[in-house]
Amino acid sequence: MAALCALATAPIAAQQAAGSGRPLSLADALRIAETASEDVGIARAGTERAHGEQLRARSELFPQIYGSVGYTRTLASQFEDIGVSSDSGGFDFSNLPFGQRNNWNVGLDVQQTLFAGGRVLAQTRMARAGRRVAESSLASARAQLVLNVIEAYYDAALADRLVSIATSTLEQAETTLRHTQLARQVGNQPEFELLRATVTRDNQRPIVIRRRADRDIALMRLKQLLNLPLEEPLSLTTPLDDTTAVLPARLTSAPSSASDSVGPSERVVVRQAADAVDISTNALRIARSQRLPQLNLTMQYGRLAYPSGGVPAWGDFRTDWTVGVGLRVPLFTGGRISGDVRVAQADLEEARYRLTLAREVAELDSHAAMARLAAAEASFAASAGTAQQAARAYQIAEVRYREGISTQVELSDSRILLEEATANRALAARDLAVARAYVALLRDLPFGAISVPSSGGSAPSRPSQQQQQPSAPQRIPQAAAFTGSQTGAFTP
Repeated sequence: MAALCALATAPIAAQQAAGSGRPLSLADALRIAETASEDVGIARAGTERAHGEQLRARSELFPQIYGSVGYTRTLASQFEDIGVSSDSGGFDFSNLPFGQRNNWNVGLDVQQTLFAGGRVLAQTRMARAGRRVAESSLASARAQLVLNVIEAYYDAALADRLVSIATSTLEQAETTLRHTQLARQVGNQPEFELLRATVTRDNQRPIVIRRRADRDIALMRLKQLLNLPLEEPLSLTTPLDDTTAVLPARLTSAPSSASDSVGPSERVVVRQAADAVDISTNALRIARSQRLPQLNLTMQYGRLAYPSGGVPAWGDFRTDWTVGVGLRVPLFTGGRISGDVRVAQADLEEARYRLTLAREVAELDSHAAMARLAAAEASFAASAGTAQQAARAYQIAEVRYREGISTQVELSDSRILLEEATANRALAARDLAVARAYVALLRDLPFGAISVPSSGGSAPSRPSQQQQQPSAPQRIPQAAAFTGSQTGAFTP
């Protein structure tokens, strides 16, 4: 019976020591996931794209300079018959571009926007805000990845612990059945007790099968996050009961109270909503700038040559240099500019409403996160001694049953209590680890980043007195998780 007591608190590493597979700690999983995540790679590419868009928007603040070199070979020209020689007292057209066989042009073109109604500055500010959004999206993707890996790791560890609990319960049921069979043979137990013990053992076998399937699914989910082969066996080495496992530095400084929690304005969704307002504001400025004149400065500098041979000498080139200023004024656009302005105004109004909603939901989500953490800590503390007490109670009940001073109903009830206590202890450890990670990553997490575990990470529920059989585990979430998009919408 000492093994039953040890099961209540044995870490997952000790349970897997006899197994084979690639050792994987939580720190190793987080390190692998950072380099293997497609979502982080997509977000990183988004930051590079935003940087390029910012450079492109800023480029209009500077002169645009282009160089060109051109050569034209005239095969036939309409000016061939109007050339007059200078020897007859007329004009010499031989050095003019009209009808020349060879035409070389080396040029320099410079363009500079002098006034665009504020469009260029607005584009620059918009691109800067877009880059901030991309950078915050990258931070959010990394935080979500860390939380997903932690959840998947502890879900797999919990599923493995539940397999051990179900297997141990099956062994207990088989032991009880053997004792009942012996007692039946000597006439100390009626046939009813033998039938009850047989049904209890047989009902536990499907539970073990389901628990193993849940563990396999949880491990495959973890492998999928880490881009590991699904057929590769894993051995999780971070103990499930160790809620102070080695984690990234930013996860070790989680707020301990509501007063220390992340403010609404610090949440990534709120920051992105504020940047969206900035983007919409500058988009409205760009739309309104279309109504103002646009003033551009252009300069063209060229060196032209018309050699009689193929390649000219430097002395054959002549200078052609012009400078101009152009003014472009919209006189009639059929209502296009007014439509652009109205669309931009509506986008700005919508962005402001989304920012207000994001702040409200962020404040609620922060308080809910702290409430989930407090509940997880209280649940973990409450389950500290329950498993040992349940193991001791089952040991006593087994002795009483062997001595014939108690019934199998009492023994089954004690076995169910032990299964519940050990499973609840493991579940509380998993919930505490995930809740601490969620609070530590709260600043960069979107709304609804935490998920409710599947049935694979569930604790067994207590059957009714009529059944008196170990039933399939049922998960009772400690708190409703908020889900929703970055617009601020959420559902409990």
